[in-house]
Amino acid sequence: MELMARFLERYLHFAPTNTEPPGTLIWFLGHSYKIEDSQWPEKFLYDSFSLITITYRSGIEGLENMTSDTGWGCMIRSTQTLLANCLRICYPEKQLKEILALFADEPSAPFSIHQFVTMGKTLCDINPGQWFGPTTSCSCVARLSDQNPDVPLHVYVARNGNAIYRDQLSKVSFPVLLLIPTRLGIDSINESYYDQLLQVFEIRSFVGITGGRPRSAHYFYARQNQYFFYLDPHCTHFAHTTTQPASEETFHSATLRRVAIQDLDPCMIFGFLIRDEEEWHSFEANQKYFADIVQIFDSEPQPVETHDDFVLDENVEDHL
Repeated sequence: MELMARFLERYLHFAPTNTEPPGTLIWFLGHSYKIEDSQWPEKFLYDSFSLITITYRSGIEGLENMTSDTGWGCMIRSTQTLLANCLRICYPEKQLKEILALFADEPSAPFSIHQFVTMGKTLCDINPGQWFGPTTSCSCVARLSDQNPDVPLHVYVARNGNAIYRDQLSKVSFPVLLLIPTRLGIDSINESYYDQLLQVFEIRSFVGITGGRPRSAHYFYARQNQYFFYLDPHCTHFAHTTTQPASEETFHSATLRRVAIQDLDPCMIFGFLIRDEEEWHSFEANQKYFADIVQIFDSEPQPVETHDDFVLDENVEDHL
């Protein structure tokens, strides 16, 4: 509690000014806080600080020709952050150190930077030290989840951009993390997506967005009107291992950050945690509010076979 009080004091000191009127809601991973006055709700600050933040690390052993992911690993770290907070929501009884062990900076950890780098090379031919995109990150999470059955969370990555197929999802047992890697514009988010993007934060199963600015990924967890609050991985701490764990303080952000919707990069990953069939039915019922971001179909269309209607005889004279 002393640690929490100290960081809340820093939050209040460095936080952006709340300019929204009383009664305005802040939507935070599917639930809300009401603004009562000019101050940020203390519960909102507390919950923001409590989120797990996984950042750049230095002194990493076992990476090929490098000891840090500073400068290239922000999409991996933001994806780890989404996954870590998803696990914490799904399994609140687990101790923080149990969850952090899954992301330790060592080759044996199920979701370590080493595992992402290895899988990125295997699946997408991404070399160590190269920046990951949303699709690569999602593919890595899904494959690493499959390889670690002891981690009680299945992962389903949307097909063809943003499509979820019921027949495929029915083969995956709950709980399942839905990951939707998508693009909502060219250089910036198309305004036609604004309302649906804002609506996503109100969905009960929403566990965050990974994205941000070009080649500068963040984890977005809350919004107030058209401002998005995020955790920033662009801070380097010393490596965290199971034998030499880093300080718990390095896994919590000491600063409240936000960005306007028009300043966001359109490439992002949406995450939704579906814990049981009831939550899936709720997600389906609410999908109409963001139907251009996530689409649901019964089954994936079969590839269309093409046949030549005729074979052109090269010896036939063209009379045209």
